[in-house]
Amino acid sequence: MLLPISNNEYYCYFIVTVIHAFFGLYVIYTTSKWYIYESGHISIESSSYKKWIGDWNYDNKDTEWYSTKYDILPTLKFYLIHNILWKIFYKIFNPKLANILFGPISAILIFYYIDNSKIFTVLIILAIFIISISYFIRIEFFAWIICCYFIIDPRIQNHLNIFHISYFYRQFNFYTYTIVKIINVSIYFSRNKEIKISFKLFSRIILYLFYLPYSSILIVLFDDFNNQLDNLENKNQFISIKQYIKNVIIGGFRLTLWFLITEIFLHIFCVNEIQYLSSETFFNLNAHVLFVIGIFKGAFFYLKYLFIFGLPIYFAKLDGMIPPRKPICIFTIVRFSNLWRGFDRGLYQFMLRQIYIPFLQINSKYNFLKFICAFLMPFVFVLVWHGTSTKYLIWVTCSLVDLFGEKIGRIFGESQKWKNITEYIGYKNAYRIKAIACIFTLIPGLFGVFSFLIQDGNAEKIAYKILVQGTLQIFTGEWKNSILSPGFCLLYLLTFGYFYSHTCLYFEEKEKIKRKRKLND
Repeated sequence: MLLPISNNEYYCYFIVTVIHAFFGLYVIYTTSKWYIYESGHISIESSSYKKWIGDWNYDNKDTEWYSTKYDILPTLKFYLIHNILWKIFYKIFNPKLANILFGPISAILIFYYIDNSKIFTVLIILAIFIISISYFIRIEFFAWIICCYFIIDPRIQNHLNIFHISYFYRQFNFYTYTIVKIINVSIYFSRNKEIKISFKLFSRIILYLFYLPYSSILIVLFDDFNNQLDNLENKNQFISIKQYIKNVIIGGFRLTLWFLITEIFLHIFCVNEIQYLSSETFFNLNAHVLFVIGIFKGAFFYLKYLFIFGLPIYFAKLDGMIPPRKPICIFTIVRFSNLWRGFDRGLYQFMLRQIYIPFLQINSKYNFLKFICAFLMPFVFVLVWHGTSTKYLIWVTCSLVDLFGEKIGRIFGESQKWKNITEYIGYKNAYRIKAIACIFTLIPGLFGVFSFLIQDGNAEKIAYKILVQGTLQIFTGEWKNSILSPGFCLLYLLTFGYFYSHTCLYFEEKEKIKRKRKLND
């Protein structure tokens, strides 16, 4: 791929980035050792693999990963049963009939998978009520209000007492993601007023609500699910047994590899344990260490979601479906709008097509106000989903600053004035200016992610120490007193951000070319 800058210059940026990555590994490793042996905290556990690997410590503080591990065997069992039955149905019946018949089978599998009749009954009643009303009145607002209320109000969940502690994670995920599916079906009827219910459509709604690989974590719009089933029905020829076995082996190997890498990470580093330090102790860590904790908490989050997303993606692909792609590598991103697009791709499509675009399409003479509403409403949904604690408010605020900055940069980048500047200073220098500009969206984007990932109470400490104290120290000159000061750390980040921006812009350009080739093919 041709770069605006020379290869030697790019290699320089890349090497600096890699060196800093290894330095970060060293910092988080030594900090983990300090936490285990010197901090006085004894909550770190011994490895459950002690019998095979000896006396290793294990960071078991991440609830989501712990729940995922706890659920692996039953989840695999039900996914395998689902996939085998799916293949049998498609072998015995023609695809159209198989799609009609498999909905009730999938519902039965889900019933035993979640092991909770209360939650199953509540969601069926909710689906019948909301989808029926939406079908007759063809107004999606009703579905949004009721469903968001069931997500946001913990009193409903406590009153229903529908979650069992032993299987909380899978039950809660099924509950919340099925509510999103109910919204999607309601929107489908509200925006397609000419659509009439038929037996085929009714059977597809049942299959959509209970299709096991899409029952949690992955968000797939009902329109897209419909298209995937149409694609299966229109296929003249299915993949051979040989190709299917190849897909099973390769996909299974990837999943195993991601699981093992995540487990190795938790045996070497304890980024989850460290974030539960008392607020005072956590804040007293030097700014560089706090920044590295945030970075490697992000690395762990990426690794675990390669597996968490990867498992249902794997089985959906074996069924012949087209699930959202796996998360984009977070260390090849400098523009955080790409993180929103590329990490949870199903969620992005949901917010784009169900929230953002509909607000942009509202007939109004106040275009700027319409744009602001469209821009903000996806984040309102995010706060409904996650809650409004301080860490999430900081995350959303930093994300808004980042995305708004990118929007301004995009508008200016397409203007005649920028074209004239590029012509005057040359394409290479313009590319370097672009890398500098990326720093000012990279910083808020990064600290927004830190706030999202770090434990509430400590999440805001990183942003405050580096961004607020660091900025004040730069203006007062205190940053010169110590290389461990917040001010020095912020200047270091701004400088390193230039090298990192160049490295990531290359990967982003490469991804863009890859997407164009796929579209052309």
